[in-house]
Amino acid sequence: MVMILAALILAGGYAFYRSANIGQSHTLQSTKLAATLARAKEALIARAVTDANRPGSLPCPDLITNNAGFSNFPGDGQADMFTLTQCPSYVGWLPWVTIDLPESTDDTGTRLWYALSPSLRDDDSAYPINSDTVAALKIDGGGEIAAMIIAPGSALAGQARPSNNPADYLEGDNSNGDNNYVSGPASATFNDVVAIITRQELMAAVEKRVASEVKVCLEQHALAAANTLHSYPWPAPLLQPELPWQKWQLLRATSNYPAQCGSQCQFAGEHHTGSNSPKRSG
Repeated sequence: MVMILAALILAGGYAFYRSANIGQSHTLQSTKLAATLARAKEALIARAVTDANRPGSLPCPDLITNNAGFSNFPGDGQADMFTLTQCPSYVGWLPWVTIDLPESTDDTGTRLWYALSPSLRDDDSAYPINSDTVAALKIDGGGEIAAMIIAPGSALAGQARPSNNPADYLEGDNSNGDNNYVSGPASATFNDVVAIITRQELMAAVEKRVASEVKVCLEQHALAAANTLHSYPWPAPLLQPELPWQKWQLLRATSNYPAQCGSQCQFAGEHHTGSNSPKRSG
């Protein structure tokens, strides 16, 4: 009876762990792998925080671009180049060169994979990123995932490596290129280990940088010689019908507005979701 009760307690504890830790595919089996995934996650967040022109953005995966002129090839650790305004693929190898990491592999020596929410791509023509930007990726049905790092493990039956086909490294829904991903215990048909970056944790880090720089921008505006009153600019109104639908803006433009503050103010700015439903973000 005692053994049965203990088993039930352990089972309940595991169920709680799984529900409370949707960000992991299963308990990490290797301290080294856990550290590798953590470094990759930290490097991606750092990349989003420090991006000069589009704070909060992340690089494309490395999978498709094959361009000798730009010395960019599949599997070289460099993020793919855009095809028009989109990443060629939103799942591929982790672009370890682009995020300033050494080559990142799992316990089996297989390079890490990476999935990105399209809304966070680093393309200047895309809608600006701010705290309310929707992250499209999901894992086990839970959403608001900005990016995922996946350790593919050893090849399973039916997988042929090396390859640039996600299905030769990832299993089940993780291999089909849509926004839905899954986790689970290792088995004969599944051995992906997934670490996630939620939208909330990504934006929390980016917001600190943006808030600090917006403060500097406002101070520069107030101290500018041409600003004889040394006043701060008026805030933008909640509804600006002269702007096109879905535009972001933080401050009403003035002749003394510091031009170098554009990307920070774009991130921190106002997100109009429709002409009758203004919403301030940031």
